[in-house]
Amino acid sequence: VGFFVGSYHGLSLPWLPRPSPNDKYLPESPDILTASGKIANVPLMMGDMRDEGTLFSVIAGLNTTTDAEVKDFFKTLFWPNVTEAQLDRLLELYPRTAGSPYGGGLLDSVPGPQYKRIAAIQGDFVFESCRRQLYANFPGPIWNYQTEITLPLSILDDSIVGELLGNTGLTTPPILGSFHAFDALFYLFETIPAAVSHNVLNIMSTVVSFVNHQDPNHNGLNIPNWPQYDRTAKKSYQFRESGPKIITDDYRQEAMDFMNNNA
Repeated sequence: VGFFVGSYHGLSLPWLPRPSPNDKYLPESPDILTASGKIANVPLMMGDMRDEGTLFSVIAGLNTTTDAEVKDFFKTLFWPNVTEAQLDRLLELYPRTAGSPYGGGLLDSVPGPQYKRIAAIQGDFVFESCRRQLYANFPGPIWNYQTEITLPLSILDDSIVGELLGNTGLTTPPILGSFHAFDALFYLFETIPAAVSHNVLNIMSTVVSFVNHQDPNHNGLNIPNWPQYDRTAKKSYQFRESGPKIITDDYRQEAMDFMNNNA
């Protein structure tokens, strides 16, 4: 992870699973196997951080500042066979600021004017669009989640101070937002004590429930019921310090459909 975080190349990954015609387990690329139904029918609990691409885009965001440079970045490092028309359409679907994952405001141009666009494209291409392509073809029951980071203010939740801080947006990590791996490092390992963080308690409890019951709802917590993912309704669970809520997994739908349709 450190290599990709500190690299201009970002998520241009050299170590993806590679198919081999004589391989018993991976004779085709994973997207082709799932599209043809060659995947295990088992319960699945899966999801993403809200801002998967931000952590990997800081260096590129400092060096890649124009539309032409963004197109060259992705053509050179990601898709050497992409057409000019495809790149133009991609930039239409991912405006420089609007529609990117991390929240807007004064930090839209930090660390560079194209940072949010690069972060959105990288995060969606490597994480989000792949997840949706899998869901479109997955035969088993799915529970989908999204994790949002804010400062753990559980001791202030019901106070005036907690409410004021939550409404300012100052409780969200600047620049990176809800970035990749925070959930594993701080929530699943209980680096932040569960007594302090609602996300730690809720995530760990639902994971334990899923492992034991193949359903995250046997958790003994006073939190909303987590509905199974339906390809039409697309109801998902969003972990938040202020308490989980049900959201719809349709953000940047047209953009990610474009990625999957031009895989």
